[in-house]
Amino acid sequence: MNKNSPARSIAMSCVKKSIWIIMLTAALVIVCALLSLINPIVYKKIIDEIIPSKSINALIIPLIVMVFVPWFLVFLSSIKNYLLSVLSTRITTGLRSECFNKCLRAKQSSIENIPSAQVADRIAKECGKIGEVYLTKDLASFVQEFVSLLTILLAMLFFDVKLTFLCCLAFPVSFLLTKVVAKRSKKIDRQLIDHLEGGYVFLTGALRKIKTIKLKNGYSVENTKWLNWLNEYNKIKQKATVVHNANRFLIGDFIINIIYGVLFFVAGVMVIQGELTLGELVIFISYVPKVYSSLRNVLNIKISTEVISNSFDKVDEIIELEQEQQSGDSVKAIYSIDLRNIEFKYPRGDFNFADFNLHIKRGDKIGIVGTSGGGKSTIFELISLLYTPQKGEILINGVNAHNYSIDSIRGRVSVVTQNVDLFNDSILNNIIYPFNHVEKEELEKVVNLVSLSEFIDRLPDGLNTYVGEDGNLLSGGEKQRISIANSLIHDSDVILLDEFTAALDTDVERKLIEAIMNLPDKTVLMISHRIYNVMLCDRILVINGGKITEVGEPKRLLADPQSSFHMLYSQMIY
Repeated sequence: MNKNSPARSIAMSCVKKSIWIIMLTAALVIVCALLSLINPIVYKKIIDEIIPSKSINALIIPLIVMVFVPWFLVFLSSIKNYLLSVLSTRITTGLRSECFNKCLRAKQSSIENIPSAQVADRIAKECGKIGEVYLTKDLASFVQEFVSLLTILLAMLFFDVKLTFLCCLAFPVSFLLTKVVAKRSKKIDRQLIDHLEGGYVFLTGALRKIKTIKLKNGYSVENTKWLNWLNEYNKIKQKATVVHNANRFLIGDFIINIIYGVLFFVAGVMVIQGELTLGELVIFISYVPKVYSSLRNVLNIKISTEVISNSFDKVDEIIELEQEQQSGDSVKAIYSIDLRNIEFKYPRGDFNFADFNLHIKRGDKIGIVGTSGGGKSTIFELISLLYTPQKGEILINGVNAHNYSIDSIRGRVSVVTQNVDLFNDSILNNIIYPFNHVEKEELEKVVNLVSLSEFIDRLPDGLNTYVGEDGNLLSGGEKQRISIANSLIHDSDVILLDEFTAALDTDVERKLIEAIMNLPDKTVLMISHRIYNVMLCDRILVINGGKITEVGEPKRLLADPQSSFHMLYSQMIY
């Protein structure tokens, strides 16, 4: 396991903060280990002393001890398990909290390289494995079994050194086999984890697109993909089962049982020759299985550590995602935006800006048109700082955007896209997100502006109606109007509209566009294929191939038959 693992550091930090739990648990482990030695000693006393004395009264106290000790062990073990549960919850919560925070603050170019289903799987499952399985189950079991092993061996040494030494012959052989076995287990478990992640990604995607699959009659295709995944999973799982069973056989049954047989042959001979009492033989019969059981668990920690390193690696990938810059001054208002000498290309490498320049001042109403894939939406992604250009500067009020906190900049910018992303929450909470409350008058004003009033009034629960996952309980137009309402309800200086009226009726769209364009002191940038919308703008930018090929007033550009805008005009939607 990587000692510099950030996930390991977080887990250890949680452990250090819970030192009193560790100390109390350690004390309980030692007490339980000592108590587990008592009953075999009682057996010896009964066999070697009480039975030969034929004293029935002498049996009472040993029998009470035999009944009380296991009960007390269960009681102490319950307390110990509760404490470990508290510790595991703290560790898992710490890891999951850190991972989720890193995802929220990760650069877009970094987080989008990992499928969202994989991210969710790692936060939910792999963090749980580390905190709830490895650290507080496997590792705690290792400590417990190690203490138990030591106490039993010391007790055995007290009764007979030779048999104890013979019992220990299995230790070095088992240890060497464990080192070989651990590497095999890690490899096959990594294959299993990767395959399960792939299945989770497929399932998440398919379940989110069930309507599309039905409409496109894709049942057979998707079912075949799933059956192929299941077949491959079965192969890997069977292989993993064979490997793990072989490991158990080599470490557990084969080596230990050979030593076990030799040990009891020698012990039997010693009893026959009078070198060992029957009571002492019973002690060894009671202790030896515990020794080997503890030995297996102690050695298994090596295998568990190798296997869990896969989980640490997966979680580390999330924690080590490149983060957005959070420090900086707060932007009180945005008066100007400059994209200066920008060079930018996406990680996938299919598009780039080269020496791109754009000046935007407060109150500008700019329409952006151009061919698909020309870079229109990229401008919005740069302004909202979703991506960082490889070269050049993004200036806010004449100051490099890096000097401001990203949160304060995004708090002054609203974005509405044609692909509406709603939360599985109420209409109200989707409108006011990310805030918990807005003034009633402001809410009613925005709801009326986007023509949602009648729709909301028809709903039994009104604004408290849940929209479903991704808003799938609503129509496209309803979702789009909720998204627009969210952008308007906040006091943003800049409004970025990316084909935001694609699902709206013409009358609603025109009313909404006019209202937005008449908002005082608001900077509006609008990408649209609709003529009416862009003709309301003060300025038109024609974008092609990552370059501004034309700039001007819409009427002037339209009047020029040689202009790019004039040629695009005939292709636009009325």
